[in-house]
Amino acid sequence: MNQGIHVASPAALLDFYVLAASDTKFIRQVLDDTVAQCIYSTSHKHTSFAPVRDAHDQVNRGVNETTSSLPNRAASLVDGEETFASMFAHLQQAKTQIFITGWWITPDYALVRTSDKARDESTLVRLLQDAAARGVQVYVLIYKEHKFVLPNDSQHARDELRGPNIHVSRHPEFYLVPQMWSHHEKIVVIDQSVAFVGGLDIALGRYDSPAHDLVDSGPQQTWTGQDYSNPRVRDFVDVANHRAELIDREAVPRMPWHDIHCRLEGPVALDVAHHFILRWNFTVENKVVSIRSPQRPMLLPFAKPIWEATDYALNGSGTDAVNCQIVRSLCQWSGGIATEKSIQEAYIDLIRTAQHFIYIENQFFVSGFEHEKNVANRVVDALYHRIVAAHEAKQTFRVMFLMPLLPSFEGAVTSSSSASLRAVMHWQYTTICRGGNSLLERLAKIVPDPSQYVAFFGLRQHAMLGTQVVTEMIYIHSKLMIVDDRMAIIGSANLNDRSLCGDRDSEIAVVLEDSTSEAGQFDNKSVLVGPFAHRLRRRLFEEHLEMDMVDPTSPENWANIRGLARVNTDIFERVFQCLPSDAVVSYTQPLLERPMGGDVTEVYEN
Repeated sequence: MNQGIHVASPAALLDFYVLAASDTKFIRQVLDDTVAQCIYSTSHKHTSFAPVRDAHDQVNRGVNETTSSLPNRAASLVDGEETFASMFAHLQQAKTQIFITGWWITPDYALVRTSDKARDESTLVRLLQDAAARGVQVYVLIYKEHKFVLPNDSQHARDELRGPNIHVSRHPEFYLVPQMWSHHEKIVVIDQSVAFVGGLDIALGRYDSPAHDLVDSGPQQTWTGQDYSNPRVRDFVDVANHRAELIDREAVPRMPWHDIHCRLEGPVALDVAHHFILRWNFTVENKVVSIRSPQRPMLLPFAKPIWEATDYALNGSGTDAVNCQIVRSLCQWSGGIATEKSIQEAYIDLIRTAQHFIYIENQFFVSGFEHEKNVANRVVDALYHRIVAAHEAKQTFRVMFLMPLLPSFEGAVTSSSSASLRAVMHWQYTTICRGGNSLLERLAKIVPDPSQYVAFFGLRQHAMLGTQVVTEMIYIHSKLMIVDDRMAIIGSANLNDRSLCGDRDSEIAVVLEDSTSEAGQFDNKSVLVGPFAHRLRRRLFEEHLEMDMVDPTSPENWANIRGLARVNTDIFERVFQCLPSDAVVSYTQPLLERPMGGDVTEVYEN
């Protein structure tokens, strides 16, 4: 260009043609000033695109209005029943826009299941159609899966959801080279004023309550069709026909699904919306356009939330004022930007600064130490160094880690089709306790008893199914870390390279820090904790341990937690001979041959 300015962004290329050099200088100065004033034009804490939002953020409420304080508030949502009910209530209040993105979306999924009428009125497609009829513009961005590997059927979701005022896009496009990575975020944003982030897709198998029932054989069923799910026995197939029964509910227990989500209110929702808008515009700009494809509009971010305090108050119970920051994993293929891995940076920073207690729930744990070549993320390295520092300082410091007892791949551990299951188990054991360079093995060289600092746990349920007593693991799908009952990370990212390296799966999470304090206790000493983090951690203890434990780090309580786990493990092994088990020392043992299932040939995440 001889006379003008060229502007490039992930979503658009703009050329400004000018007549005089002075005009070029003026336009360049305006653009520079605009960029300088934009909070997203530079990186922030944890190298994130988004700033840390103060609990009482200062926002400009309008041209003729003075700057005022608009609180950032958060509500923790445990398991699908509570999460989806909150989504339902807020989607009904949408005024102008709804943004949804997911790894998997089931259009007919009922968010509320208190009655047949509630089920019919709360399906996702019904909610979005009702909002669109009110004039709300709906934008849905779905991960376009490998249809020969994953059962998600995003094409069916697109076709079912698309309609007047409902715009649906899928990404990535597959050209000559298949894309190995996925879009793993789970986001709902209403009016750029309320945002939901966490581990729950609006999809089959995700609805559950803290009771984590194994049985649902009565006349009023909570889980119908494929939603009554046990992926270890039979994984999802032909999900467009989701009313079909894949497993016999009179003989096979379902696999409960434990997950964590978060509702965010206030200016922080603008940051979640900004992330969605970036991805939406990038997808639309790079979409292959055909005559049959409907036009998809580009999006612009709001300058401020449009909801007023009275709007939030309608569903604001259970929220806390928090300082918060949106972090993510995003890169060139997924968002058209330089690689950002601020989720990993946030995990490592919070671990390094932890003082007393770290509580983690995650679906996976595959991590490496410094100079490790096979695994790039350094979460386990941060945990190791923090525990060693506590040992050297003679400090009471505990790490409690909850994860699934087994990956949720179909088939027996020793089946020829279960290579993916065994691969995940191998890398997790290599991270935790085997291979000579694991966390527990390295700690044992320095710490006399590593279990005084870190312990790993799973969850299992039992029930009567007809005349038989049955058991199944509770599948932990959460992506949560709570530090010192004052800070928390809630999002979509697993603790592995796919989620944390930034240049692989796209992810989103929120880092939350309580802005107020209340009395708490660690190691039998009085400390200050935060209402949001402290309440969430105690609530999870009540769900998993059936006890309200204020101080999990005291010698007596730490011993009680580990002792309870040992006793329960022993009982389940003696009654059910369930896996995993220390009694299994060889792949030739018959115990490993259960359950039998079909092919699983690819490692994928959900």
